[in-house]
Amino acid sequence: MKLFDRQSQELDPKKRLEMVVAIQKRLEQDAARPILDQRLDYFAHWTHVKGLVPHNNVYNFTRFQDVWRDR
Repeated sequence: MKLFDRQSQELDPKKRLEMVVAIQKRLEQDAARPILDQRLDYFAHWTHVKGLVPHNNVYNFTRFQDVWRDR
């Protein structure tokens, strides 16, 4: 988090890019998982799950009577 705070305050674009690359490498070495947002762009599901329609609102995912596994 300290690196993240430092890079967000850096004004030089080259130094900032170097810091971002260093942060990215550290996250990859730690096998950190990214935090996904609740947007349709970030919606991921298995290909064998059928009938699941993503919605913009997370409250619309409460009914699964039309969802099935095709495996």
